[in-house]
Amino acid sequence: MYKLLRGRNRRNPNPVHVVKDESAHATSRQIKDYLLCEDCEQRFRREGEDWTMAQCYRDGTFLLRDTLRGIAPLSANPRISVYRGIEVPGIEQLVYFGMSVFWRAAAHEWNVLGKDYQISLGPYEEPIRRYLLGETAFPDKVTLSVRVSDGEEKFLNLAYAPESGNRDGFHVHQLLIPGVLFLMLTGGRIPPNHYRSSTAPAPERFISIHPKSEENDLMAMADVVRSAEPINLD
Repeated sequence: MYKLLRGRNRRNPNPVHVVKDESAHATSRQIKDYLLCEDCEQRFRREGEDWTMAQCYRDGTFLLRDTLRGIAPLSANPRISVYRGIEVPGIEQLVYFGMSVFWRAAAHEWNVLGKDYQISLGPYEEPIRRYLLGETAFPDKVTLSVRVSDGEEKFLNLAYAPESGNRDGFHVHQLLIPGVLFLMLTGGRIPPNHYRSSTAPAPERFISIHPKSEENDLMAMADVVRSAEPINLD
């Protein structure tokens, strides 16, 4: 991931860590720690990471978006095109990857530029762990939706670690990797339409392309990234 986020045309090519509402720093320091055994590391890589990293936006190519554009959309309008993800070879690996990143963000306290970072999945952390180990099906009272950006290239090479919030009796967790947004909902009051239109657990594995997906947020992030160019913590 860090290689994908390097800006070859910037004076400081290192990825920019954006701390929400605080600051941004260009640095080669990665968010990493000892967490998983070797078997689990290889499982996460094999079941989701390798495929997803090859399919997201990278170096001017966007294989996942190209694949979707080659499929007839289930529905489309100026705002969104929806596809049956079961027509995408490897869609289960995309689901697995998103769930694995949310779980890792909750299962351990990480250090991000000297500050502690961790999200909470509450009672859903353990069912997600068991799903990732292949012990159970996709967990109850959880949905995952994947949105593919159709934005300009300057907005695609951005990412942020999982963020969490509350909405009307359920929890919302978001993760962005280059060109792909993962939206996970947890809780007993998730509206039924979110289940029906989700990438998981909906059996059709619905996935969408958003021409303006998160554009305002991405524009704001891009501005922060540009302002962080002279800073290097290494």
